[in-house]
Amino acid sequence: MNAQFNALDYARELEDAGVPPQQAQIHVRTLVAVIKDCTVGPQALEAARLDILHRVELSETQLRSHTDGMGNTLRKEMHQLGANLRLEMHQLAADLRLEMHQLAADLRLEMHKQGVDLRSEIYQQGVELRAEIHRQGVELRAEIHQQGVELRAEIAKLRAELRFTRWMNALTLILVGALYAKLWV
Repeated sequence: MNAQFNALDYARELEDAGVPPQQAQIHVRTLVAVIKDCTVGPQALEAARLDILHRVELSETQLRSHTDGMGNTLRKEMHQLGANLRLEMHQLAADLRLEMHQLAADLRLEMHKQGVDLRSEIYQQGVELRAEIHRQGVELRAEIHQQGVELRAEIAKLRAELRFTRWMNALTLILVGALYAKLWV
């Protein structure tokens, strides 16, 4: 923005507006003093611009240097952290392997104990089942023997009845034959 202030034109405008000439001159002097204190010329602006550019470049250089230093520090910290994590990971893996082997040993021992308990239980049940089978075999043999005795007695009784029935049939035939012979003779 390139605005110029003309003090004479401003004084004339004030006088034309009805401001007495002496007051218009005081207004113009005051305004000129204010403008000189509050405005900057092109040379001052260029100097300020160059100063600002210099400060920006200086800050940029300092920032790059600081960033590079932080980058190196962070790389070192990351490298150390990686080494620490690898060490911790190897230690954890070793601890887990040890725990896994201990757990496997405990499980094998528990399986062995359960196997022994189950074998003992199977053996005990086998003994009990054999005793039950033997007992039932004895009972069945006794029952079979008893039924055999009863059947033999029934057969003997039926044979006796059959002999009696045959004897009676023979006697009946003889009597019928005798009656028949008497009737026909």
